[in-house]
Amino acid sequence: MRYLGLNGNIEDGVYKLTDQWRLSGHEKGVPVLSLDPEAGPFSTAEFEAIGLNAAHRYAEGILTTERYATLLLYKSTGRRSEQLSSLKVKDFSVTNKYTGYPTYVVNIPRAKQNGGRFRSTFKAFGLVKSVGQIIEQHIKESIAEVEFQLNRKLTAEEQGELPLFITASVIEEAKKHTGIKFHEFLKSELSHLTNAALGSRLVTAVNQLKVISERTGELIHGNPYRFRYTLGTRAAIEGAGVITIATLLDHSDTQNVACYVANVPEFAIEISKIMNQPL
Repeated sequence: MRYLGLNGNIEDGVYKLTDQWRLSGHEKGVPVLSLDPEAGPFSTAEFEAIGLNAAHRYAEGILTTERYATLLLYKSTGRRSEQLSSLKVKDFSVTNKYTGYPTYVVNIPRAKQNGGRFRSTFKAFGLVKSVGQIIEQHIKESIAEVEFQLNRKLTAEEQGELPLFITASVIEEAKKHTGIKFHEFLKSELSHLTNAALGSRLVTAVNQLKVISERTGELIHGNPYRFRYTLGTRAAIEGAGVITIATLLDHSDTQNVACYVANVPEFAIEISKIMNQPL
């Protein structure tokens, strides 16, 4: 009103009052706290069924290596789509740096960092052997497909800069660039899938499994958030604290993870074991 010059009849007390107002943030963790059967974390039975059915569908050839790799990365890491969509081949490695013996490790770009640029900071995440082997196979198939489409071999540096998840349209765009421009295109954000596109691939993969939820009696609805919620909830069930869960889910603080330890059914069982007799 001041800006428009329409504040002639507004008393200063009104401005003092509105200056004191603070808008609260959105309510955090509702799907997790309510254990929402359609939007919240998967139950133990649902989560295990997704893993088992995915392995079977892949073995049967129904699930492609790329779809299986996508599902396993979401399932294993609980990372956001914007993080997984910005992964490159060079982020994946086998190293003994962290454990003393060869371990599959993926350096995942961090997201939601103030002032953070594309792929500016990373956090290493270890993968079990069965998951690492699928990612490794996916990378081999992706490189072979790109080389076939370009009708030439990629250099080691070019292979490293390839997005971990790539589309036919990106390959077509890459054909337009040669030399330094080709390398710059691969390094840029333009060569990567959109967050929505990668999330859509995950949904497609889950739908192909045709897993029935024991809670709803219907096909499980899968999305990136549900896998993230599930990782945090399962960590809480195993006794992890808020700092551990925040680290696991790559949060910068603990303000968004309290919901994971606030409403875990297993906690009620443990409390009952201790309190039933005295009561």
